Amino acid sequence: MSQDNIVRRIGIPAVLETCAEECNELAKVCLKLSRKLRNEQPTPKTREEILNELTEEIADVITCIEVIADETDLISDDLVFTIVDTKRKRWIRRIDEFLSAKEEGIET
Repeated sequence: MSQDNIVRRIGIPAVLETCAEECNELAKVCLKLSRKLRNEQPTPKTREEILNELTEEIADVITCIEVIADETDLISDDLVFTIVDTKRKRWIRRIDEFLSAKEEGIET
């Protein structure tokens, strides 16, 4: 057994559960940072503390994704990156369409 193989140690279901938990923690810190940036619903944490949390949670999620990609046959790295590229382009297109409509006074 490889020293680095997490899936062999805890199994795919536990890796997926860990990934879900880490995604949830990332979502929470994203919401907290959004509130901080908008100066809404005060938090005792500083912007720097929240940014540190954000960095940590992003690293946790990326680690989980890498384990799923590298240690299982559940997903294809190539396909994931192709989809990421497509989704990023679609996101930009939607933002442009929204901003265009807003400039023209069209309610979206």
